Amino acid sequence: MTAGLKAAGVTNPPQRCQYTFPYTDVQSFLGLSQVVENVGVSAYLGAAGDISNPDYVTAAGSILTVEARHNAFVRLLNSYTPAPQPFDTPQSAANVVSIVTPFFTSCPEGSAPSIVGHPGLTISSGLAAKQGETIKLAPTNSSAVDLSKYKVYCTFASGLDAAYSDYTDGGCQVPSQNISSEGQIYVALSRWTTLEDKFVLAGPSFIDLTPQNTTISVPTPGAAAASSSSSAAPVSSAVASASNAVSSAVSAATSVVSSAVASATA
Repeated sequence: MTAGLKAAGVTNPPQRCQYTFPYTDVQSFLGLSQVVENVGVSAYLGAAGDISNPDYVTAAGSILTVEARHNAFVRLLNSYTPAPQPFDTPQSAANVVSIVTPFFTSCPEGSAPSIVGHPGLTISSGLAAKQGETIKLAPTNSSAVDLSKYKVYCTFASGLDAAYSDYTDGGCQVPSQNISSEGQIYVALSRWTTLEDKFVLAGPSFIDLTPQNTTISVPTPGAAAASSSSSAAPVSSAVASASNAVSSAVSAATSVVSSAVASATA
């Protein structure tokens, strides 16, 4: 990635940071991978409008397509529809930094994100959700949201659309309109009905509206005679591939955000 950025004319690209990821087994790792890969896609889309150098756009676009394939692959491993929405969801640099910062342990000098993110947001009701049901969520810093000073909304970003609902009693209803009925949805607490940085109080975090019931079977000659143990090798290879992809996604998201800021201020 560093070589690619240098080839595109970035003279001093950010160096790779060190990360730690909260997983305990294969399933929790794949769940984390799905979230992080999606954030990588959103980071590139959100930064695209800030990149004025056409060489940077080409470099970022070439990585974006790979991140999208990573995301689709991991979603399928987790029994989710690989591409549930017609449009992916762009996110601002501040939103991306808010999501990935908890994974950072250290960075080389000058490589840590210079953008300030928002306070974290925890969705205690879990990743799975449905339109019309209530989800429970709270900022990791309780002082970030003061209900006595202003009305607070849950804002939802899905593809190129957005929706909102009132935040009351530590929860809010997932809208039934203006967001996709499937896919990973960004959720934030906001002082207004939008995810614009100036209004966001905490988050974003995620829910996924996709039923976790997707399977695929491609018949091949001699498949019926194959031993059950042979299926372990592709799964092991898939997990190894996903492991590399997660670190790359976080590093890529950080790099493209930093490069976009540099390009925009040049």
